[in-house]
Amino acid sequence: MYQTAEHTTHQPARSITKIIFVLAAVISAALVNGIAEAAQGDLINIYFGIGYTGWGPAGSLVDNSTATQKWNEITNDQINNDELAPYTTPTLVNSRGIATDGATMTWNADGYSTIANPSNAFTPTPYQSLMRNYIWTYGDSFEISFSGLDAGTYDLYVYTQGDTNSKGQTLDLKIDGVETKALASNGQLSTFNLGQNYLTETVTTDESGNFSIDYSGVNNKAVINGLQLYQSA
Repeated sequence: MYQTAEHTTHQPARSITKIIFVLAAVISAALVNGIAEAAQGDLINIYFGIGYTGWGPAGSLVDNSTATQKWNEITNDQINNDELAPYTTPTLVNSRGIATDGATMTWNADGYSTIANPSNAFTPTPYQSLMRNYIWTYGDSFEISFSGLDAGTYDLYVYTQGDTNSKGQTLDLKIDGVETKALASNGQLSTFNLGQNYLTETVTTDESGNFSIDYSGVNNKAVINGLQLYQSA
């Protein structure tokens, strides 16, 4: 009887202990989730060139539009060997220059070009360097894929403008079957106009932080000068 009484006396204490462990686990999970959510707001900048440290055309992506930004740079020297295609970047860094946890971009194109300053409509603006270089396609469909990102939802910005003689080139993006098409290019523009020289779309990665974009030209050459990824959720 004493053993039974003793067992009955200690059972509530064990239940309380279990409750404490459960509460601790819940609190711990909440803290972990809070830390994970701190990754929201991260910005990744990518462009085809070297030396640009300005802010992105989509000013809403940065808290301080005058702040120095870090851009992941892709140059002609990195893509001059067709045997290496498709090309994969080194580990991407965010706009503060902090390395991501192994995120990369893999891409392909028909070619890579540089616009001479007199033919770059953005030459008198802060975006001169950003809009000087681009990858291009003459109608072939290529893929740009991201892997190893923080899983979540991103605002994607894609910038597209050739030289001042560019007429009629149209960039067509397809993401998860959804098509976003630019208006026919006007190479004389020196400001950013949504739907013409830049496109934006909301994308959601898979559980491993991967997603891809298919891009092509419509009846003519289409170009991509740079991209920005802003983690919104």
